[in-house]
Amino acid sequence: MPPLGHDYKAVVTAPTCTEPGYTTYTCSRCGDSYKSGETAALGHDYAAGDVIAPTCTEKGHTVYTCTRCGDQVNRDEVNAPGHDWDEGTVAKPATTAEEGILRYTCRRCGETRDEAIPKIEATLPESVDFSSPTSIGKYTIKGTNGATQTESGLRLVTTRNAIEPCNGQNSGAQASTPEDLLEVPVSGDWVATLTFDFDQAGAANGYYQFFGFFAAQGDDYQNMAGIRCGNNDLQNFLRVGGEVTADTDGVKSAPGTNANGTYYLRIRKLDDSYTCYRSSDGNEFTEMFGYDGTGIEADRIVIDAYTGMTTGYTFTVKELRFMEPDHKHTYTAVVTEPTCTAGGYTTYTCSSCGHSYVGDRTEALGHDYADGVCTR
Repeated sequence: MPPLGHDYKAVVTAPTCTEPGYTTYTCSRCGDSYKSGETAALGHDYAAGDVIAPTCTEKGHTVYTCTRCGDQVNRDEVNAPGHDWDEGTVAKPATTAEEGILRYTCRRCGETRDEAIPKIEATLPESVDFSSPTSIGKYTIKGTNGATQTESGLRLVTTRNAIEPCNGQNSGAQASTPEDLLEVPVSGDWVATLTFDFDQAGAANGYYQFFGFFAAQGDDYQNMAGIRCGNNDLQNFLRVGGEVTADTDGVKSAPGTNANGTYYLRIRKLDDSYTCYRSSDGNEFTEMFGYDGTGIEADRIVIDAYTGMTTGYTFTVKELRFMEPDHKHTYTAVVTEPTCTAGGYTTYTCSSCGHSYVGDRTEALGHDYADGVCTR
């Protein structure tokens, strides 16, 4: 018998965007096959879609999608404009011990970058011998000058004109207009030791008779830290933004200026922390109290004799002596973020001595409910 011959059946494969089309012929009897009639690939038919705007650091582009196969490409690139930095704000002031931080924020995206602020170059303040007329240029007297120069020092008598309310006894001008107040300029970190004589001088009583030895920032006396000498106690005194914390039970140190004689006080400044000491002989000093993380960068020592009641106590300021602090804290900050119910804060710990304090407190975030569930 003669051969039957092939019986080919045609199957057309249509072209795609990337592959050619063709027809496959397959014999129904023996399976032999071949391809023929190839047609070119169609190529993509892109249509513009979403426009992706550029960010500060990433290029922008338009997304094109093929109408046939869905393939996507990015075209029409737009260059990233780069950050638009603001003028910067001081995130951490520089001190004599540590560099500060100047923080820049991008006006477009909010990203930040930090630059170091160099440490403050400060020399030790010059000591003052108040018994010597040649020291007059080292200090100033604010208010009515009733101070008297003597061989022992500069004599001050308590007046009703003060720089603070005297536990509520003074108000108005009497609490904000000092008389015979001494100021000595300072900068950087230091230890300041004040020597003065006290004489009751026939005053009627010691109630609200105060002698202040403060480290202050600014000439409005709204930010001060130091020692307030009262009749019964040497009292803690801190004023931040005008708010006074003073004469605290369990903190203040007895006795006060209750006997005629010579007294020795000391304030030690490190960054914005202040520690206060007393001594009976000017050699051995005992710590009384301190103030950590006050935010006060003292630019002056303030010495004042004032009262909230009867006047008359006499203080003779003899010497203000400055020394280098024996240790400078190097703080490491650990931030505790606020939660819905608890505030946040930063714990500062000295890597050298372990001293620590808590500052930079922030309020609790509060719950952010969505469908009865807090998203935080």
